[in-house]
Amino acid sequence: MSDEQVRDDVRDACRILALFGVLNDVVGHVSARPSDDEVLLRCRTPDEEGLLFTRSSQVASLAFKEGRVYGDQNGPTIPIEWPIHAAIYEARPDIGAVVHAHPPGALMCGLAGVEVLPMRVYDYAPIRVILEGVPTYPSAAMIDRPERAEGLVAALGDKHVCLMRGHGIVATGATVREATIRAIAYESAARMTWRLANSGREIIHLSAEEIGDSSGSSSQGDTAAAVHDGWADWSWRYYRRLLAERDAGRMVPVEKGWP
Repeated sequence: MSDEQVRDDVRDACRILALFGVLNDVVGHVSARPSDDEVLLRCRTPDEEGLLFTRSSQVASLAFKEGRVYGDQNGPTIPIEWPIHAAIYEARPDIGAVVHAHPPGALMCGLAGVEVLPMRVYDYAPIRVILEGVPTYPSAAMIDRPERAEGLVAALGDKHVCLMRGHGIVATGATVREATIRAIAYESAARMTWRLANSGREIIHLSAEEIGDSSGSSSQGDTAAAVHDGWADWSWRYYRRLLAERDAGRMVPVEKGWP
């Protein structure tokens, strides 16, 4: 995939995440690492209009070296929390994209100590994310310098999503598409968990057998695993179609996870 294609994926990821309410207004950012010495990061320009309206020109090419990023002084403004991206890329060669967002469901569950649960056996992405494990970084401090990013990287470990208590989330993947889908999946589960936890009703947890069938960890789960292999491509095409429909004035509300 060329740099321009990766840049377009970062642009579309910002728009998609904003459409679903995972990214808010002008805060949060998405990046990709197309090569060992380059990071493409959503930056800010003087004519900033918000993440929902991200343009390819706002995805800056930054030099990446020894856990730091370097940009053109006359270029777009690099987000203050750039160390999140740089530190994860430095520590995890398997990761090619990073999403940092402040979604409401994850924030509420994290501050209230409510465990995010797998809810729907047919919704493969959230179950996969949650069963892999979502560690918690126990600080709401802004990750504005490399020393703080080290603690976040340690909390993330070998997982792909990390809850930053009182702050937001980090979602990662080999590609921008994977990281985006993980961010939406976790936030969807968090919003549903929050509504259920506040319903006053008893929570009925899915059985291990039910979860296994949908995650591909049992013989019956072979079908689910096969479906999941195409899930990222299917979801990405759906999300991009939503953008096209919205741009054509035919958009309907898509805030995923609120009943």
